Amino acid sequence: MNAKNAIEAIARENKISVKQARADMIVAIHKAYLAGTPEFKIIFGDREPSPEEFIEALSGEIREEGKKPLQ
Repeated sequence: MNAKNAIEAIARENKISVKQARADMIVAIHKAYLAGTPEFKIIFGDREPSPEEFIEALSGEIREEGKKPLQ
């Protein structure tokens, strides 16, 4: 699933428009940026990603994490 499809799915699941889903995500991403966690900075540096960039980056992180052996 690409980022556009993910946002559309989020909108459907929450019974809101895609525009509203993106706006909500922008607010959440901005809050994460302001929190300045090390994890956020490792992935995005000192910038706020778009919702699409955020989804793509985190889905990549999840895929990489899934490749590690269970301990």
